[in-house]
Amino acid sequence: KSTRSKPGFYDYLGGQQNFRDLVLATRLPEFSILPAGQYDALMRLGAHLYDAKARITDLLRAAKLAGFQAVIIDTAAGLTGVTEDIVVRREPG
Repeated sequence: KSTRSKPGFYDYLGGQQNFRDLVLATRLPEFSILPAGQYDALMRLGAHLYDAKARITDLLRAAKLAGFQAVIIDTAAGLTGVTEDIVVRREPG
């Protein structure tokens, strides 16, 4: 099923959604998906990504508390903006 219209990563960054409510189950019980979410809607609401670093840290912590052992984040090419924040926000341990 398409995840394009589902809330996800950007909705979490905007503080609009709880992590557990955004994660989608798949046919594989050990694999779940957090869709990209609605970037355009987030920007229309006037949200700013200035606190993205803290929200990404929160997201990784929420994933760990939910029992996820690994998080793979697919980002746009280039090391700017949110992509850069994700690369530098690796949780130790």
